[in-house]
Amino acid sequence: MSIPQRIFSSSERSMSPTNTLAGEPSHPHPHSHESSVEKGIQAYTNGEPDLLPEEQKGSVSLSLKKLTGNGAMLIVVFWAVACWMYGTLYRSEDHAYKLNVIVADFDQGPVGAALLSAIASVNGIKTYPTFHIVAANSTSPEQLQHRTFTGEFWGSYWAAEGASAAFEAALESDSVAASYNPANAWWYSGLEVRYATIWQGFLLSSFETIQASAAQVFANNTVVPYLSSLNATLGVNQARVLSGPVSASFLNLAPLEFGARVVLNTVAFVFPCLAQFFFILGLNGIFGMEGLYDRLNFRQHLKLRVPIELIWTLTTGLSIVAWGFVFDEGFRIKAKNFFAMWAVGWVNNMIFFDFLDIIFTWVPLPFAPPIVVSFIILAVSSSLYPITVCNNFFRIHYAFPPHATWETMITIWGNGAANKLYYDLPVLAFWLVAGKIGWVLALRARANRIKSHNQ
Repeated sequence: MSIPQRIFSSSERSMSPTNTLAGEPSHPHPHSHESSVEKGIQAYTNGEPDLLPEEQKGSVSLSLKKLTGNGAMLIVVFWAVACWMYGTLYRSEDHAYKLNVIVADFDQGPVGAALLSAIASVNGIKTYPTFHIVAANSTSPEQLQHRTFTGEFWGSYWAAEGASAAFEAALESDSVAASYNPANAWWYSGLEVRYATIWQGFLLSSFETIQASAAQVFANNTVVPYLSSLNATLGVNQARVLSGPVSASFLNLAPLEFGARVVLNTVAFVFPCLAQFFFILGLNGIFGMEGLYDRLNFRQHLKLRVPIELIWTLTTGLSIVAWGFVFDEGFRIKAKNFFAMWAVGWVNNMIFFDFLDIIFTWVPLPFAPPIVVSFIILAVSSSLYPITVCNNFFRIHYAFPPHATWETMITIWGNGAANKLYYDLPVLAFWLVAGKIGWVLALRARANRIKSHNQ
C-alpha cells in the first residue's frame, strides 16, 4: 500500500533524509512520518511546550495575548454597564423623599387633625415621600387630583370636608350610623401608570402606613375619650362605627391594571435593540454575499436601504406595542392612543436602527457586540426607574431616547397623565435627526471605502 504524499515546507524538506545511492528521498518507517510540527503540537498538549516549533510558539503566544486582551476588554465593559444599571437602583429607597405629595385638610376637625398628625410623624424621613400641606381654603379635592394627574405631584392626600361632623352624627343616632361609611373620611390619589413599581413600592405603602397611623391617632384622641365618658347604651350600628370609625379610599387617576405592565419599561426595551441588531447583521451579511456593496453606488444603496429600514422599524414598532395589548388582560385603550404609541415605538426603533448601523460601519465586527450589550443595558437602565429616585448622576438619563420614549408612553397609556411631552418629544426629535445624519454619513463612508478598495 502506498504512503499518502504530504506537502512539506522548505524547512522540512531540507531536514528530510535522502538515499545517496538512488538519489531519491528515503522512505521513513510508517510510524515516523509525522512532521516536526505535529510532534511539537502533540508535545505541547502533553505539557512539553519546549518541543513546540518556534513559529508555532509565536502563533500560540500571539493568540493567547489577543484572547487575554479581548477578555480584559469584556470584563471592563460588563463591569461598567453593570455598575451603571445597579447604580440606577442603588439605595433608591433613600431617595423616596424626592417624591412629592400634596396634602390638604378640608375637614378642619378631629378626623383631619389625625391625618395631619400621622403625616407629621413621617414627613422628613428620607424613606417616605415629602408631603406638602396646603391651606384648604386655597384649593379643592378636584385641584389636588388635577395637580397629581398632570405629574406635578406623585400623589395627593386629603381629609374629606365634613368627615368629623358625619362621625359625630353617626354617634348621635343609630339609624344615621347605619349609612355611615368610614372610608369617606380620608382620600388619596395617584397614577398607577406612572412607574407601577414605584407607585406600589414607595407611594402606596406609605399611604397605607399613614392611614393606619392616622386611624390609631383618631382612636386614641377621639374614640377612647368618648367611650370613657359614655353613659348611654349604644345601638348595633353605633358600635360598628366605633369599632372602625375612619378609613381611607383610593382614587386611581390613571390605572394600568394588568400583570405584563412590569415589563413594559424593562424587558420590552431589550427587544427593539435585539431586533435591530440581528436584522442589521443579516442585512449586511446578505448584501455582502450578493455583492451589492460592490455593485451599488452610494445613491443606489441609499434608495434601497431607506425603504428597508422604514418597513422593518414600522414592523418591529408595531410588534412591540401589540404585545402589550395582546396580554392586557382586558385593559382597554382608545384607537388613537394605540396609533400614537405605535408612532412613538417606530421613532424609538429607527433611532436604535440608525445607531447600530453606524456602529457596524465604523467598529470592527469583533468589537461590536460589547458596544451593543452596553447600549442595551443603558437603554433599560434609563427607562427602569424614574430619575427622581435615582442618584443625581443619573439625571443624564433625561437625554436618553428610551427614557423619553417610556415617559411619552406613560402619557399615552394614561390618557394625558404626567404629561412631559414638551421635553420628551424634542429629545426624541433630536436623536432621530442626529441619527439620520450620522447614518447617511456612515453609508457614504462605507461606499467610499468599498470604492477605493475595488480600485
